[in-house]
Amino acid sequence: MAHDPLFDSPWFKWLGAIVHAQALKEDIANPADEADIDPVRAVGTQYDPKRHGFSVVVTELAPMSLRRCLLLGDIANNFRASLDHLAWALAWRGRTPPESGMLTDRQERAIAFPIYEDRLKYNRSLPRMLPGVRRADLAKVRRYQPYHYRPRPTGRHVLTLLYDINNTDKHRTIQPLWTATAWLDMEVADTRDCELSSPIRFRRVAAQLQVGAEIAFVRARKRGPNPELDVQAKVTAEPTVEGMIRFRAWQQRLGGLIFQLLGEFSDPPPAVEPLVA
Repeated sequence: MAHDPLFDSPWFKWLGAIVHAQALKEDIANPADEADIDPVRAVGTQYDPKRHGFSVVVTELAPMSLRRCLLLGDIANNFRASLDHLAWALAWRGRTPPESGMLTDRQERAIAFPIYEDRLKYNRSLPRMLPGVRRADLAKVRRYQPYHYRPRPTGRHVLTLLYDINNTDKHRTIQPLWTATAWLDMEVADTRDCELSSPIRFRRVAAQLQVGAEIAFVRARKRGPNPELDVQAKVTAEPTVEGMIRFRAWQQRLGGLIFQLLGEFSDPPPAVEPLVA
C-alpha cells in the first residue's frame, strides 16, 4: 500500500496514543509510588466450613493512581481520534466530501467512525456517520466491526471498550484503571483451633482488587470451636481496563487492530515509519 497524505492525520493520532501507552507501560514497570507497587494495605481471613479452609480477602486498598488514570484517558482519546480522523478522510474522498456544499454543517459534525456490536445498528448508522463514502472503503470498515466477533470470557471487543472508555472519560468523569492481582506472596503468621491441611502455594490470581475480594484460599482442618488464621500478604498488582482485560493486552490488541486498519488505506507517513519500526 502506497503512502497517501490524506491519511496522515489518523496515523499521527495513532502514534500519539502509542506514545502515551508507552509512558503508562514505563510507569507500570517503574512505579513512582509505593501504593502502585503494593496497593493492598491489609487483608483478613474468613473461615468457610463448606470449603474446609480460609478465604483471604482484601480489607484495605491504597487510593488509585490519578496519574495512571489520566494517561488511560489520553490513550483512549488519541485512539478514538485516529478512527474519527480516518472517517473524515474517507468522507473527503467520497461522493459528498465535506466543505463541498453537499453536506450541511450538522451532517459534517456527525461524521465519525462507527463502532457497533449489532449489524443492523451499524447499517443504519452509515448514512449519518459515513455519508457518501465509497463502497470499497465501507467494506474495509465493516470488517473491523465488533459485531463480527463472538463475546469472549475475558471481556468485550477492544473497540467496544475503547468506545465506552473514551465517551465516559471525555463527557463524564476520569476513568479508573482497575487493578488485578499479578502475584501473591503470603505466609501464615499464626493459627488457632486449626491446622493447615496442605502446603501454601503461591500462585497467580485473577481477582479484581477491591475491598472484600478473595485473593487466595488456604485449606485447613478445624481442631477447635473457633478456627482462626493470621496471614501476612504482599500483592503485586497489574492495571486492567474495566476490571476485565489487563491493560497491556488491551493496548496491544487495540493498537495493532487500528494499525492494521489504517494500513488498509495508506502506509504510514515518512515521519512515522521509523517510530513504527
